[in-house]
Order: sequence, then C-alpha cells, then structure tokens
Amino acid sequence: MKKVFIKVVLSLFIIFLFGLSCYADDVKLQNYKYSIDEELSRCSSANFMTVGMNLCIQKGIDSWNKEIDRYLLKIKSKLSTQDIENLEKSQQAWLTYYKKEEMFINGAIGIKSGDIHTTIALDELYELTKQRALKLRGYYIELSE
Repeated sequence: MKKVFIKVVLSLFIIFLFGLSCYADDVKLQNYKYSIDEELSRCSSANFMTVGMNLCIQKGIDSWNKEIDRYLLKIKSKLSTQDIENLEKSQQAWLTYYKKEEMFINGAIGIKSGDIHTTIALDELYELTKQRALKLRGYYIELSE
C-alpha cells in the first residue's frame, strides 16, 4: 500500500514540475524582448517626430518580413512536398489577409486627421507582421523537437 501511495505522490510531483516548467517557459516568452522590438524602441527614442517614428516602424516591419521569409525557408526544410504546398497556400492566404487588413487600417485609421494616425496605422501593421513571424517561429520550433 505504501509503495502505491509513494508512486502516486511521485507521479503527481513529476506532473507538477512539468506543468511548472511549461508555465515558466510561457512567462519567459511573454516577457522576452525581441531584438527587432528593441531596435524599434531605440530608433523611436532617437526620432520622436512623426516622420522619424514612421520610418522606424517601417524598418521594423521590414525586419519582421525578413524573419517571416527566414522561417518559411527553415520550415520548408522540415516538411514533405505536400506539406510545403500547404504551407505555401497558407502563406498566400495570410498575404491576402494582410493586404486587406492594410487597406482597412489605412482607410479607417490612417486617413484620420492628425499625423499620429499614420503612426498608429503603421504600428498595427507592425504587430500583424510580428505575429505572423512569431507564429512561423513557433511552427519551426515544434517541427524541430
């Protein structure tokens, strides 16, 4: 009876440690500062005028797009031919979504009066691009395990 109890307690303890480890990994990812974000922050601090901030954000979008391209190549190296086709269709659908979202954001937010609205619109596109890059990064990590 004691052996069964000890096994159950040990099993629960191991499960608890595993869950704690996963939680810690999630917290680390949430608090992680990506170098592109840090560069955007430095650039924006040095360019506090709207035009300068917009250029900084556009540089950040370009950097996240490079990450998207980089992870697409890495992911493709891990996939079968059929899965590569599915990934390419997925990416094409995301690009279509991005273009429609860009049209909406620029039309609804970017045209409002005041220079800051162009910055807000660009920041929305920055976040959208960053989300896609991080999603692809996550897929690559999953495929690499």
